[in-house]
Amino acid sequence: IMFKGMRRTIGLWTLMASALLVTGCAQHVRSTVTVFQRLDSAPPVAEARRTYTIAKSAEQTKSLELSQYEDMLVAELGPLGFSAPKTGESPRYRVEFDVRSSDQRTTYTDYTYPRVGIGLSRGYYPYAGRFVGDPFFATPIPVQRSYEFTRHELMVRIFDSELKDPKAVWEGRAVTDSASDTLGEALPYLMRSVFAGFPGDNGKTRTITIPRAQNR
Repeated sequence: IMFKGMRRTIGLWTLMASALLVTGCAQHVRSTVTVFQRLDSAPPVAEARRTYTIAKSAEQTKSLELSQYEDMLVAELGPLGFSAPKTGESPRYRVEFDVRSSDQRTTYTDYTYPRVGIGLSRGYYPYAGRFVGDPFFATPIPVQRSYEFTRHELMVRIFDSELKDPKAVWEGRAVTDSASDTLGEALPYLMRSVFAGFPGDNGKTRTITIPRAQNR
């Protein structure tokens, strides 16, 4: 009974550790963010307002779900100095975004004990002052196990329409792994993460951690 209980305990803790590696602390959402940009941190004097429009694909135009994600994007752009153009005014920037989810699997090594029998393992005993054989505990057996999760991704690109050949002047990608396959649960955190420290350091990858309680 003792060996069986220990086997179950070690298996449980290994599985929990693997889950934490994938999702991080349950009370936080951890995202990996990579940014490439050539924007100033604040609009120049000649550009008091960063006017923009969101370019939507046919799918985004028809989807209520993607429309909600667009609202999240607008809410993040506002505090960064971006605003809708006035009537009759052409927006300087064109913003595009894309979201996706994919099933992933990671493999890890678990350790289990035999159900019956007594093995020989080595342990440290103060009275011996050295490592000696221990006939009371079975030797753990490594077992390969897998853990399935979902990877959620957000990509945002900002194009400068005033350039002769409009090119992206900012693009950010945020990725988070979750036990939940619901993209809508991850998007608010991805939106906040991708714009954290905007415009960010060009070519740098960072880890952004956001408490769930602060989700908007």
